[in-house]
Amino acid sequence: MKSLSLIIILTMTTFCKSQNQERENILMQQAPATETINLMSFGAKGLGVASLKEDTAALHKAIAYLNAKGGGKLYIPNPPEFYAFAGDGIFVGNNIEIYGDGKDKSEIRNVDPISGHFLHGTIFLFSTYGAGDNTNIFQDGIDQYEIQDAKLNDQQVILKNPANASKLNKGEIVVLGSGRFNHGTKDKKSRFHNMELNEISGISNGVIKFTYPFSVNLDSKDGAAPVIVNINNTQSQNKSLKIRNATSKNIYIHDMSFTQAQTNEVTNQPISREDMKNSLTGVWQPGGAFNSKFENLYISAYNTIGGNMFTRCEFSNLELHAKKKLVDFGYGASNNSVHDVVWKFLPSPASDFASSFIIINDGTHNIEMYNIKADGDWAGENIILLSQAKNINIHDVDINFPHYVNSSVGISIGDNEGYASENITIKNFTLNVSKIGLFTTIYGENQFSDINRNIVFDNVTYCGIVTGNRVSVDGLVGGNARKHAKKAGKKANESILGAGFAVRNISGLQLNNMSVASGDFIFMNTNNATLDHVIAANSNLISKNSNLTTSNNQFLNSASDIRGGGNRRNRNEEKRENKQRQ
Repeated sequence: MKSLSLIIILTMTTFCKSQNQERENILMQQAPATETINLMSFGAKGLGVASLKEDTAALHKAIAYLNAKGGGKLYIPNPPEFYAFAGDGIFVGNNIEIYGDGKDKSEIRNVDPISGHFLHGTIFLFSTYGAGDNTNIFQDGIDQYEIQDAKLNDQQVILKNPANASKLNKGEIVVLGSGRFNHGTKDKKSRFHNMELNEISGISNGVIKFTYPFSVNLDSKDGAAPVIVNINNTQSQNKSLKIRNATSKNIYIHDMSFTQAQTNEVTNQPISREDMKNSLTGVWQPGGAFNSKFENLYISAYNTIGGNMFTRCEFSNLELHAKKKLVDFGYGASNNSVHDVVWKFLPSPASDFASSFIIINDGTHNIEMYNIKADGDWAGENIILLSQAKNINIHDVDINFPHYVNSSVGISIGDNEGYASENITIKNFTLNVSKIGLFTTIYGENQFSDINRNIVFDNVTYCGIVTGNRVSVDGLVGGNARKHAKKAGKKANESILGAGFAVRNISGLQLNNMSVASGDFIFMNTNNATLDHVIAANSNLISKNSNLTTSNNQFLNSASDIRGGGNRRNRNEEKRENKQRQ
């Protein structure tokens, strides 16, 4: 009996220890380490280029320490000069806070922005996506598990093969995607029309539960079921960066400066033109973090913020000096907020290589941007590029590029690969340029012409001269603006008209309280469109195959039924309005 009792006691003790260990593991996941460490305690000196070796090593050691602890805080004290860094960037894991004494005091600078093998100029990495073609979520070896269709606001999915549940873990960040297509690389990697990241909160009998409700539908398309892309379940590793695939969560960076040298400050040599054109990134790598916050920062770099896969992140109270762009969200970025931002042009050796200023594309959705002021001699491509984007709200934005002279489009909204852009609001928005090709283009794919896109422009002011981009009112359909521009040039015998605001193959558009300095308004195959208080005294209103409701507008002239097929009722209404104004 004593022996049996001893066995029972030992068994219960072992069971209790096991339960306690499991409870401790759960607590570790829910309550990350909160230890605070000081960068200088790891050997950093902050003497500028003179302490490059010590500062770079200290940053690597400090972040590695916190990664091993499962999180914590890294304090960056105000240095004598600045902390110098060079390399490919440091992977920042989960639950890490990095902060300094203020955005005008604690500075980390990449002094040799071409020293890295992959991400030139980068200081921190939050995701392996974007680190190189051999380390990202679309590479070979990344598991994809088919799931049953899920709807907007659902918070769980059902695996088609319940056995795959054993390959997933609570707390992991995974990608949910549907509607695959080839994005055109030679390796035929695939991205998704509907795509977002989420955190696994529970696993039970093939049912995967998530921390956040879905903000898109995850449904079968073209005969393919939606999937979970498990970026964690792979041994693929970038040997140079010494990291495996992952996306970090719960990052908080604030009250400091990140800068990128405009020349090689180690050798005092200029950066080559080819490196400037193709290699330079910003101080953060293009792959994004999950459920993270970035505030009270000064950033001076070729690029500033944003990137693929940033999800449920907030960027606020930022002072940005850059050449290339303000923000770039794409490929899985969603549910992000960017607000209270001052952006200024940064004269730089890379001045000839600026891309679009705001990029939101490739399935990105649920983005809000507001209280933004941008100023300077920026000379890039589109001011705002929205392609394959949903649920975008941009408001209270003032963009002042007074010397901008470019034949590009100010705001370009378009579809691609059958993915429709919809639910887009541009409100309280001012764009001031010298000369521009068109102020706005909104182009949809033919097969989606009946969808109510719910695209709204409200209290929008365009200042500048339209340089005469030409839009054909005959036969050109689809969403590829560059392709249509080439076609328009070849079809000189058709009705070619200069345009400042061109809309094609769209249903569901509202233009309210707009003021436009120049450029005709052209609508082709446009239904359910409303124009109210559009002041464009130097512009013609022209429509073909369109159904427009107009009131209280001021146009130079109005015409419909261009070369047949128009809506005569619209022309008569405009005539009556003109008589009333006279």
